[in-house]
Amino acid sequence: TVGVIAPELDPERPHYLMGVGTPRDLVEAIGAGVDMFDCVLPTRNARNGQAILRRGRVVLKQARFREDRGPLDDECGCPTCTGGYTRAYLRHLFVAGELLVLRLLSLHNLWVYGQLVREAREAIVADKYELFRARWAAAGRGDVEAP
Repeated sequence: TVGVIAPELDPERPHYLMGVGTPRDLVEAIGAGVDMFDCVLPTRNARNGQAILRRGRVVLKQARFREDRGPLDDECGCPTCTGGYTRAYLRHLFVAGELLVLRLLSLHNLWVYGQLVREAREAIVADKYELFRARWAAAGRGDVEAP
């Protein structure tokens, strides 16, 4: 829908898209000319024990993370991933109802979205957005469960 309406919008005005959520949605909307978004998905997912990764999402309440000593995402530079918080520890915090996990997952998820938008901006400035979009698609989708 965004791709259909975008050509009709005034190019001299900012374009705001309300309520989109997944990283894939953002990549497509930016490609269609959208400039601004608002989205509760990063923090909502955090409240539900989900971490957004470039290649999908991790649902920490699953038992398979009980002894996973790795970071949420070894390619992420956020304080949660670089701060020594393992998937097992984050899962423990979530299952125990500790509020710290909501902050740590929200911080991580918002970092991922911020990085996505920074990379999109750099690609636009370099006139390489289609390459960015293709690389993002090849890396995976942030709205499906990661392996």
